[in-house]
Amino acid sequence: MADPIPPQIDYTSRDYASIRADLLNRVSLSVPDWDSTDPNDFGVVLVEAFAHLGDLQSYYIDRAANESALATATRRSSVLALSRDLGYEPAGWVPSRGEVTFTNTDVSDKTLPAGTILVASVNKDGYVIEVPFETSYSVTVPAADSATVAVVQGETLSGEGEGVSVGVSAGSANALFRIPTTNIIKDTVTVKVFDGINYLPWTQVQRLQDYAGTDKVFAVVDDGYGSSYIRFGDGAGGQIPTNGHTVYVTYRSCLGSNGNLFTNTVTEISAVPGLSPALVAVLMGTMTVTNTEIITGGADPEDLASIRTNAAQAYRANNRAVTLEDFQALALQVPGCGKASAQSVIPGAVTLTVAPSRNFGGAEDRPGYTWDGAAWVTTVEYETLKSSVYDFVSPKMLAGTTMAVSDAVYEFVVTTIDVVALPSLSNTSVATTVKNALLERLDYSLVGFGTTISPSGIQALVSSLGITTSVTVSVLKKSGDPDAVNTLLAADDTIFLVLGANVT
Repeated sequence: MADPIPPQIDYTSRDYASIRADLLNRVSLSVPDWDSTDPNDFGVVLVEAFAHLGDLQSYYIDRAANESALATATRRSSVLALSRDLGYEPAGWVPSRGEVTFTNTDVSDKTLPAGTILVASVNKDGYVIEVPFETSYSVTVPAADSATVAVVQGETLSGEGEGVSVGVSAGSANALFRIPTTNIIKDTVTVKVFDGINYLPWTQVQRLQDYAGTDKVFAVVDDGYGSSYIRFGDGAGGQIPTNGHTVYVTYRSCLGSNGNLFTNTVTEISAVPGLSPALVAVLMGTMTVTNTEIITGGADPEDLASIRTNAAQAYRANNRAVTLEDFQALALQVPGCGKASAQSVIPGAVTLTVAPSRNFGGAEDRPGYTWDGAAWVTTVEYETLKSSVYDFVSPKMLAGTTMAVSDAVYEFVVTTIDVVALPSLSNTSVATTVKNALLERLDYSLVGFGTTISPSGIQALVSSLGITTSVTVSVLKKSGDPDAVNTLLAADDTIFLVLGANVT
């Protein structure tokens, strides 16, 4: 007679050991005389094989579930795909920008065209790498004089003629064509499709679904493994290239954060359009180049934590700038924009304050500013960023709304902390640890506009280190103010900066 009681299954048994134990117990109930302790028994071998298979299946089920949600996904390709489903395109490689000064010792003027390639040899982690730059426009250097020109890190790849051939269209929807170089700067990618007679230009857009099926548009997507692809439409959102037509691409690549350089590192003229290598060597005899200011703004692709945060904000904005939060969320989608704050005093007029992104520990004294000998002035990188933010956000505003993109205000914080070290530790080591912990917590990459810094917050941070018996904040103020212990609240357009020299 069959057992009327159905078998009880423990659905929490999902690893090898648990599944094996459950299977052995179940078989023992059906075959009481079976010796399940003999590892050489064929039945035990089968049970262990099934337990191994069950363990693998449980792992893949868990991974599939994790990778289907933005908050739990760990593979970069999964996070990128999920963020795009929410209407957010993560920031990719961003080139550094700055200025260089040419000095001409010849008796005649020299003109260097746009696209002149300069090189800095930099030691990174024990290896010497060459960092190329290109001049942004033509410059004439007078005889026995100097001239300054803006440069952008990276190099242009255009093959010969109309670009680099990346494949032939098969006439299929959502076609992908791989760009044969890594570290692609997305907004520099241009596409032409050759129909046998003409090279027809197509337009890069962020979202193909926003366009008609007859529009010649494409998007640049990152696969999460270092490669970038040209994606065409499906006939409903973006046109499908005609079968047999060849796709040509031009683009720039860069080194991201490795392009952020100290002064006097760009020292070589590598190539000049229209000049042979021999003539470039002759030019170097009378022409020198260097960067008298640091070169900044280079950034690596957006990390997963940032994508998770920004994708959720972008979904809330839904590609429209209506509320102040929408303006902020959209600005953060612009590559190179690390912080944004929107304010409005007059209805319909929005002031959007932005600040450049920086990697942890990589910020200069005033990100986006440089000292010209008399005052702090905005860098080429910062001006380019503000222009890009305006161009990206303004088409998404409601009719009748105006917007201005403004510079961030930086205020420096000064603090003195009195601590008593544990008896087993030296005062010097404790002081160093406390100072480093505070600088790390208040690193530029981690703070935003309108931040509050309080004495109790500093005391809690230091106490959590477990190396002191008492903590007292004796000074907490803005630079230039008289000594006091205050809770500091930054304005909506202000970012607090904490420098090592201001922490005692």
